[in-house]
Amino acid sequence: VRLPTLAALLPLPIWCWRASDGQSRRGRLLAMGAYCAPIGLALAWTAWYNAARFGSVFNDGHVGNAAEDLTRSPWTALAGLAISPGKGLVWYCPLVLLLIWSWPAFRRRHGARAWLVPAVILASLPPYIAVTDWYGGSAWGPRFLLPVLPLFFLALLPLPSLMSGRWRRRVPVAALVLLSAAVQLAGQMVSYPERLRVAQAGGYAGQLIWNAHHTPILDHLGTLITDLRHLEVLRHTVPPADSSLDLWWLDLWRIHGVPAGPSMAAGALGSVCASGAANGLRRRLFGVEAEGCARPGRGSAPHDP
Repeated sequence: VRLPTLAALLPLPIWCWRASDGQSRRGRLLAMGAYCAPIGLALAWTAWYNAARFGSVFNDGHVGNAAEDLTRSPWTALAGLAISPGKGLVWYCPLVLLLIWSWPAFRRRHGARAWLVPAVILASLPPYIAVTDWYGGSAWGPRFLLPVLPLFFLALLPLPSLMSGRWRRRVPVAALVLLSAAVQLAGQMVSYPERLRVAQAGGYAGQLIWNAHHTPILDHLGTLITDLRHLEVLRHTVPPADSSLDLWWLDLWRIHGVPAGPSMAAGALGSVCASGAANGLRRRLFGVEAEGCARPGRGSAPHDP
């Protein structure tokens, strides 16, 4: 567990204390205790793990590397995490662009609580934009934004209601969804360490972040298309098992010799289950609300014909 990640938690106890203004002092303390107790247990476990593995509760395994060196240009790091061709969130997850559209509706629906989303995201940034390794080393995309990435999607929840009955709005949203899925698919199915070795051999590894021509996204998409057109090549271009893909079901096929059919079937089944769960959540969040708006409440009188 990276200790700088704890900065993202700072806005939450402040909001918890402010949200319990109308309660007694005892009630406010109980609310804070309910919030802090699980975090305290998690921190205690992390401290034990750090001490057992690295020799100190404050050593998370990154002492002495570039993650500890301060940078002189935090604004460059911030721009790099947001818009750089090689590490910018808007390119690795184009869906976040929809926040421009969905945020006003999310804020109206949730009031002051909605501001917790940007507060936690912004609080997580200072420990990372202050160091030279703001880009997260040899990793796919803006690695240090991953812990708070779900909060971006939380603010996208009003999208289904905003798109209801408007196909002209659905088309660009669907395009961004498909583009985001394609980028993630390329990142998972093509080995980043392998392509980084290719970039190092070609002498352009230092240009991967700011040079749009050498962005890993285009490289991975092109490599994935080539691999899909020549499936027989995949078995001969597999990276070592210790730096292999994150998709275990694909590893079974490409590394451990399991036939491709069962491996791909397992991946397809997992995708179907994930899609079904996401669709069920969407219907529960928005379908019930729409149904409630369309039907009168139990205590309301029926309309006259």
